[in-house]
Amino acid sequence: MLWKSKRTAALAGTLALVAAIAGPAASASAEVQTSEITSPASPTYTLYDETASSPDNTMLVAGTTTGSGNVALRCYLAAGSKEGFTQLAEVTPKEGRFEKAVEIGALGLHPCVLRAVPPGNSEPHAPGTEAEEAKDPFKGPRVAVSSFKTLTDANGLTDDYALGLGTLTGHLGLDSAGNCGLDHSSLISPESLAEGEEGLFHCAGALHKEQPLALGKAATRSEIVLDGADAYGPAAAGYWEERLKTTLPGAPALTVSKTFATSDGTATVTETDPLVRCSPQPTVFPPTTSSCREFVATGVQLERTWNTSHGDQVAAMTDRWTSTDGAAHSLSAIYSQGLVANEGAGGAYELPGTGGFVTTAPGQLVGVPAGAGAIYYKEDAAAEGVGHPVGAIVYDRTPSEPLSFVLGSHEAAGKESEFETPYAATVPATGGYTLATTYIQGAALAEVQALAQDALAGYQPPTVTISSPASGTKVSGASVTVSGTAGALGETPSLTVDGHPVSVGTGGLWSTSVALSPGANTIAAVATDALGLTAEKSIEVTYVKPPSKPHPPSPPRAREVGVASGSNGEVSFTVACNGSRGASCVVAADVTTVERSRHGRPVAVAAGLARPVAVAAGLARPVAVAARHRRHHRRRPRLRPRPRTIQLTVGAATATIPAGGQAQISIALNAVGRSLLARFGHLPAHLLAEQVSGRQRRKFVAENLVVVPAPRRHHHRRRRHHHRHHR
Repeated sequence: MLWKSKRTAALAGTLALVAAIAGPAASASAEVQTSEITSPASPTYTLYDETASSPDNTMLVAGTTTGSGNVALRCYLAAGSKEGFTQLAEVTPKEGRFEKAVEIGALGLHPCVLRAVPPGNSEPHAPGTEAEEAKDPFKGPRVAVSSFKTLTDANGLTDDYALGLGTLTGHLGLDSAGNCGLDHSSLISPESLAEGEEGLFHCAGALHKEQPLALGKAATRSEIVLDGADAYGPAAAGYWEERLKTTLPGAPALTVSKTFATSDGTATVTETDPLVRCSPQPTVFPPTTSSCREFVATGVQLERTWNTSHGDQVAAMTDRWTSTDGAAHSLSAIYSQGLVANEGAGGAYELPGTGGFVTTAPGQLVGVPAGAGAIYYKEDAAAEGVGHPVGAIVYDRTPSEPLSFVLGSHEAAGKESEFETPYAATVPATGGYTLATTYIQGAALAEVQALAQDALAGYQPPTVTISSPASGTKVSGASVTVSGTAGALGETPSLTVDGHPVSVGTGGLWSTSVALSPGANTIAAVATDALGLTAEKSIEVTYVKPPSKPHPPSPPRAREVGVASGSNGEVSFTVACNGSRGASCVVAADVTTVERSRHGRPVAVAAGLARPVAVAAGLARPVAVAARHRRHHRRRPRLRPRPRTIQLTVGAATATIPAGGQAQISIALNAVGRSLLARFGHLPAHLLAEQVSGRQRRKFVAENLVVVPAPRRHHHRRRRHHHRHHR
């Protein structure tokens, strides 16, 4: 026991000695000496989406260390920032390796450098130059965080959104059109990741609930007026509900979608704003509880799309106004363009056509040349840089009225400058009306000018040509084939020719057939690109109808005028001849009657045609009957002969009548006719008149009539009275 106790004490002393000798080294190796975060890569662009589920809002951080002990995952901000860094998590490496899923939202909205450092480390590790970063023992990627969320109104309807975009060179804040549009922007130093002390855009491209006027003046309208009535998008409608302290039926809901590229931090966001007006009094402004009891649809919606690029130095906005009820609508839209003005030197504008930067004053109106253009702006009239950005507003078409400055280029009270770009147009029943504006920020004017020229090139209208036929061509056909080319930057435009859609093929070639009217025809080809920009080319084609071939003269045609007459013992009728001059109608006419006779003596006459075959058959039958009767009887019975019916011609005549004239044709009765007329006192007859043309005969008169004799003359014999004288 004693030996064991001594040995234990000796071992304890030895261990204590080893510990004492090894103490300083062990203490030094208990802290991480170096680290390198290998995931995510540098640079990293990530989005914190509050509308997404939690797993989509985490980021895996992994790396290696030397030494031992825990590491604190921190994102270090630019030098001089108040916080210095953002603490994310503490993790224990295993065999020199670590990994941890961290919440993206915890990174904040400022770019930073992600590092793994000992928890107690208080040294600055701010982002720096490449040489400065190489000296830091704790290395990691540069991280830029963006954020997205939607907002709801009192009805629980989505009426707005907020998209904060961040890269290593710029920051953009986007809201819905009815709120602020391009809410804010700023530049970031790519080396230090320090954000400029001054921003540039502030509520640009906004369509507010009311038109801002000069200080001290009350607004008289909304920034959107449709068909003469104030109109509101979801955000503006939500504002008036709050202002009136009520919820209104018919409030519109915003639809929004987005894409985000983790490769470079660029984003696309599209919103659809159904536009409403107040009811029952849509023209009362501002709305009141009596004038605005509900919202009703205007029949128009706005679809706005933002596309960011160049490290959030460029935000391209495209507004497309479309009809939702199949009718055309008048539109008056006033876009507010707000910018930050330096509190000391103030800002300055270079307006199209001025050739230099100038100051502006409230209430000033400035006209701009026709076509696409760029308005340049300096936050500080006397300086440029990340802290004093330069910007440009590039528009695709001329505003309908002069630019109107609400706030001048230096308003010390609000450090803001603001002007309006008004547009008046018709929203068509089909298709849409499109406006495009690009917002640019940069540290130097030359940089901004280069980006603005790129935007202007994208706003060049499409091209259209008509290669065939040449203008002034005369054609003899009722249609012509028209062909040409059409093109637009990076796309195939839509095309109409003579108002009809025509497809554009490979290489921009097109061809179509166009119907022509006699005389001069103007044929227009109109190409339209996705921004609504158009190009038109027209030609004139004359349709000369060939001289008509003379029609061969139509053959003359005879026709009866009135009705035939049978008086005075003759038949008369009037014939007209229609035809070309020099022609004539040859007419042949016959008058017939049907005689019935017995024992060779006529017993009756009638008009009409006889049927001789039938009559002959009728006469044959009695003969056959008589023959059979002789064989059976000794004496032949006496048969009463049947009446005999024949058709007789009782008069005929021919006549030639010149075309264009008419003549009366009289047909005197022949001897047979006169005999029958004398026997019966009247003669039913049938008149048949035919036009004779060569071997062709055309019947044009066939009618029955009665011929009567001429009235008798009465001869009065004077009686001679013989007076005998009696003596």
